[in-house]
Amino acid sequence: AAKHAPPLPEKAAEAAKRAAEELGISQAVAENLVRLHADNRLSGVPALHHPSGSAFDLLDFGPSVTVELQRLLHSERCEALQALACVLRYAHDGTHRFTTYCRKLAQQLLANGRLSNQLWKTFEEVSSCPSFTAAPHHTEVLSCVRQGLDLQLCVLECMILAHYDPELCAVPPEQLCRMTNLFLRQCFLGSLPRSARSHRWLMADPEICSQAQCVGDLCLAVLVEGLSLEDFDQPSRAIMVDQHPLLSDVDHVKHLHKLITSEWVDICRLAVDSRDGHRQASPEMLHCAHPASIVVLSWASLLAAVPSNYRERHGLSFERLATSAVFKSTHLVADAVRDILDRGFMVKDTICRNHAAVRVVLRSLVASASKGFQLDEAMPGVHAAMSELMAAAHDGQTAVATRFWTSDYPRRRGCFFVLQGWLANFPSSLEGLLQLTGALAGGMVDSGLGSTPALYALELLQMPLHDLLMPFHVVQHVAEVTAPLTRLSSDASARTAAATAPSETARVILRDPVYVEELVLRAQKLVLPEWHVNRCTVLRPGTVGTLLDGAAHRVRWQLNTSQG
Repeated sequence: AAKHAPPLPEKAAEAAKRAAEELGISQAVAENLVRLHADNRLSGVPALHHPSGSAFDLLDFGPSVTVELQRLLHSERCEALQALACVLRYAHDGTHRFTTYCRKLAQQLLANGRLSNQLWKTFEEVSSCPSFTAAPHHTEVLSCVRQGLDLQLCVLECMILAHYDPELCAVPPEQLCRMTNLFLRQCFLGSLPRSARSHRWLMADPEICSQAQCVGDLCLAVLVEGLSLEDFDQPSRAIMVDQHPLLSDVDHVKHLHKLITSEWVDICRLAVDSRDGHRQASPEMLHCAHPASIVVLSWASLLAAVPSNYRERHGLSFERLATSAVFKSTHLVADAVRDILDRGFMVKDTICRNHAAVRVVLRSLVASASKGFQLDEAMPGVHAAMSELMAAAHDGQTAVATRFWTSDYPRRRGCFFVLQGWLANFPSSLEGLLQLTGALAGGMVDSGLGSTPALYALELLQMPLHDLLMPFHVVQHVAEVTAPLTRLSSDASARTAAATAPSETARVILRDPVYVEELVLRAQKLVLPEWHVNRCTVLRPGTVGTLLDGAAHRVRWQLNTSQG
């Protein structure tokens, strides 16, 4: 339509020429902005014109109009990127009525990696330091930096959606290496660090810093997504490296490994040392260490899934990763996850923001990390952090939670291993177990469904109590033993001798009713609160338990509904 539009009047044309020079855009784009500016300003305004006059005569095209055109240009760019994100998002949403059309258009846009390359070039451009005038006013700096961060968020969202389906468009390994270098230089704060070199006060502006941290969150998601952390039906199955988008390119894998095991690991160590008071670090580097620790964990998880001969052949050693602060520190990864959850940018949607694709990336990270490492005892800090991230990525997502209970949980794959870590330490892990199962309940119960996430979670919480294991001394005052009592002597030497001697299995029978919760707490040397007594489950008299061999004299109770 712009090609057939009449030429602009003289003053409007001069304003377009000035805007083209100052904003770095073509003359045609500048003229279209002027026309759009006129439409916006005069829309709905009744006016009478002389036959030889023009609507542009009603507008002021002085030097200040360039600022308004710049704002309009920014708004148009953001809306264009949001429209692209909408197409890419609905291309993967099978429930939307326009999915077929969106997927066809997405395939055309993503063909041969053209859109992926253009999005990355756009991000490099918009995340560079914005251009200011010779002596910029405080308001000008704030406006330019905010607009730049807005564009970075829009571009990153499109990048995540563009690479959502690796078969349709995977992140090129060469581009992933460039992302890794740039995001680290930017300290996962987008364009803010470079802008703050000349305007240090920006680092104290809460709104700007919050916006920059959200940019960093999406940068983290883009990197994790680019690693293509796969989840297979069999937990022990290794990744097929020749079919993997990244691992099949050995040169770039070596480059990433060298970078992550050197600079990234060093930044993580710096943050831990700074927290312990051994070294000083800038606020930017301390922030950078948190997403860096998650990237290091993701990279280690990827290497854990590949065959050992692949790692040995290409010199991808675990040594620097295993001894890094990521795995040695009890708080680094936990603090990083807590930062993400406190911001809520990636795990909570709003009317104008939908990050379902980001949560898929987070769930893939949790699945690969929990599958690649034993997180319950050896690395309790990482396990707790992955559990919090898993809970946030499932919270309120009924369909996602249902898939977990019907797929991952029965097949013992994916995020199941985080849950297994809590179950392995029950009942001491009760707090973490309740937090995770609460999120896996799906947020609501549909009475029209036979099996809901909430029912699965309830069944899981009941399961540990079906097999209750505790020391005999907890119940000896209310129970009888149907076996020789010499094994239960209070004499230490008698107990030690009996523990090593073979004997028949003894049964423990309750004489009096007891509370299940009280037994569990007493085994942990805790007292049952009085306010909880009315909610307790009661074991009836006559309930039978088995006295196990060993010096601890533990009793195993196999519980069922007839016993309480």
